[in-house]
Amino acid sequence: MSPFPATDLVVGAALLCVVVVSMLLYSLLPNGHSRSECGTVGVGCARHAKASLMPLNACVLIPSILTYFGGGPQLFFGSREPSSGGFTSTFTFALAAFVSSVLLAFGLTLLLWTNVLFHKAEGTLGPWDPPRTFVVSGPYQYVRNPMLAGVIIILIGEGILLGQTAIIGFAVAFVAINTAYFARKEEPALKERFGADYESYFRAVPRWIPRVTPYRI
Repeated sequence: MSPFPATDLVVGAALLCVVVVSMLLYSLLPNGHSRSECGTVGVGCARHAKASLMPLNACVLIPSILTYFGGGPQLFFGSREPSSGGFTSTFTFALAAFVSSVLLAFGLTLLLWTNVLFHKAEGTLGPWDPPRTFVVSGPYQYVRNPMLAGVIIILIGEGILLGQTAIIGFAVAFVAINTAYFARKEEPALKERFGADYESYFRAVPRWIPRVTPYRI
């Protein structure tokens, strides 16, 4: 007998189908590398739609799968409602609610802010369609990867909110995978593309832990 009810298997199959469809969209939607392509409305929308699949999968789809097969939401790791009694339960519930809300709001702000900066630089958040100019404003003055930092912060907030250690584990894996990718591929490519400007930026601005003062070119 299957360890999962039939409805669970159907929902799980549906979620996996969404993953497959999103991967197909990655390959089918145009990148719009040239400036003439990027200027057209249809291709411009497709570029941003394709790039948006990345944070959508990371922040919504994968956490949904982990939560579903992790037994469903356990609000704030199963902490009791404040009305159920006791100072400890009230404090734990309030603290978890506050922390998760702050993390989700801050992470979403970073993600949207950096996306706007990339759009102004004629690029998207997709590595196949980067900005045409070197972006070193806003949160990029403090940390080299604020966009992905926003995704990680959102995942940790979701893990606390939904009481799913699997989501927090996914956030840790997300950091490890992207750190390896940056070191082996993206950072060398940026050094080659932007030269001395990026070399100076690379030495002065941390990859994940923000610096105290803003970086100035």
